[in-house]
Amino acid sequence: MFLVVLACFSGGCRPSTIAGKYRVEPIGEPGKSLFLDEGGGGPVRVGAKVIAVGWDKQHVIVKQNRNSMVSYFIIEHTRDHGLADTKDVVTGPLNENNNFSERERLNVSSNLVFTVRYY
Repeated sequence: MFLVVLACFSGGCRPSTIAGKYRVEPIGEPGKSLFLDEGGGGPVRVGAKVIAVGWDKQHVIVKQNRNSMVSYFIIEHTRDHGLADTKDVVTGPLNENNNFSERERLNVSSNLVFTVRYY
């Protein structure tokens, strides 16, 4: 039992995919990036230092801490595919105030919270 709990706390219980089509893994530079997983790689949607992610049926929200600056991103994953331009499906980087106003503008549920953390 102890080993199962230890595996969960060390990151073993994190989902392998986010919203069924993204992965959060180290790519290139130190820290984790969120990328569209197309079976062996895909375009990066949020660069290194992703620290938290949450998602629902339409959106993925991402929190990033880069150079001691926290930024937020909103991805409309129902519109995302391998050939989509990042700027067409990702809103951000946003500061905390802009994050709330953009979530409202994009009709992101207020119940959507960060459910996976990468610290």
